[in-house]
Amino acid sequence: MMKVLIGLVLLVGLCSCQSSPSAAPTTTATTTQSTEAPVYCPDDWFDANDLGCFKFLESKLNLTWVEAQEECEQVGGYLAEPITTRQAMFLKELAILEASFTGIGYWYIGLTDLGREGEWLWINAGISIEDSLWGTNKPSSKPKNREDCGVMVVKNNQFSWEDHKCQAPDVSNHPVAPVCQLATTASQTTTAAPETTTTPVLQCKADWTEFQGHCYKFSGTSSSYYWTSSDAICLGEGGRLASVHSAEEDQFLQSLAGGSSYWMGGYPSDNTWVWSDGTEYDYVGDVYSMDNGECIAYQNGYGWYTYSCTNDGLYYICKI
Repeated sequence: MMKVLIGLVLLVGLCSCQSSPSAAPTTTATTTQSTEAPVYCPDDWFDANDLGCFKFLESKLNLTWVEAQEECEQVGGYLAEPITTRQAMFLKELAILEASFTGIGYWYIGLTDLGREGEWLWINAGISIEDSLWGTNKPSSKPKNREDCGVMVVKNNQFSWEDHKCQAPDVSNHPVAPVCQLATTASQTTTAAPETTTTPVLQCKADWTEFQGHCYKFSGTSSSYYWTSSDAICLGEGGRLASVHSAEEDQFLQSLAGGSSYWMGGYPSDNTWVWSDGTEYDYVGDVYSMDNGECIAYQNGYGWYTYSCTNDGLYYICKI
């Protein structure tokens, strides 16, 4: 750990020097002081100044890409998004350093084309990829492989991005872990917009349906997927698998599915269930069969039940 901290100091110092072409003039006691308090990265995060805060969760192995995203959310961030070349180069140096101490050479990043095959998107920022560091013959040109999630890879001191299956808990039999990011100082200290007296009207996309302030999309025209893949696809479109909080919403989902069975966003955690969108688990519909340790679905004509999370025989409903 001490070596990692020393390497961090060296890397941050290098990053700071590269990002500041000339030294700032020295201020005096009479200089007007900023009214904004500085925002710092948490103590156990890498501080890259304007590039953001980064954290390698090297102990969180054997996760799917969606579960990795959830782990980053648990620590207050999101899967890292090296959108700019400077961010990518900084993460490259950090990843090489981490590999030398942890032996981990594969790290999930927030890059996916689950929303639309071949259109790679930074999931948190909601923008398409521009600069990229894909490895040889990557990303895969074979849609049937379902290699829809991005991984940052260090091999033999070489660095690249690769696309891999979202639901796999490892990458080509190698352990993989999340690398997380917090917003930059500039975005964290942005002055809040003045309050308005009007509530903006919700605008759902053309293939989504509005209900009580949320947008929903049923996948009935798509192939059926695992629960993890379904949730990842919803994440790629800006939402998550649908959580349910009232009898009215429950009935709406059933109507939207039109007689089909579908995944909802419930999954097991600590001998109970939680919603993948982080909302409170405060409602349960008519139960047909719910066994601990499985993911929640609705079976048409029967009710709520739990099914193997790796079964791919169901459709799904996304919610924003």
